[in-house]
Amino acid sequence: MNKLEKLEFIKKTIKEKELTAYKISKAIGVSSVGIQKILNDETKNPNNATLDLIVNYLYSLDKNLHDLTMHEPQPLYGEKTGYDIKIEQHQEEIKYRQGIIDLSSDKDLIEHHKKMIKLLEETIAIITAQALGRYLRTKK
Repeated sequence: MNKLEKLEFIKKTIKEKELTAYKISKAIGVSSVGIQKILNDETKNPNNATLDLIVNYLYSLDKNLHDLTMHEPQPLYGEKTGYDIKIEQHQEEIKYRQGIIDLSSDKDLIEHHKKMIKLLEETIAIITAQALGRYLRTKK
């Protein structure tokens, strides 16, 4: 993918997923101002490593937990920071322990498991993008 194709993919995907420069910056460790300038075409020649970080992060959002080793895109859910996900996991655990969540029916149990899998998938997407960001920054 050349630079122009990367830029088109980034802009299209960010618009489709309704992501913000801020959310992406939190996940990959690049300034939100820098990302916004790329999106607004204010940066005339964006760094290829930065574009690769953003592209790989966007791809990582489409990886399903079960298909990570196969590299086949699968839909993932929204975008959060690792801190947000940890809080949600903790809140779910507290609700379960306090008996607020009733898991006596199969339907409730399945819904609870789906929610926990969603949180795990989001965590993996964030960790993957952050690790890639650190790796690419060491290659400069």
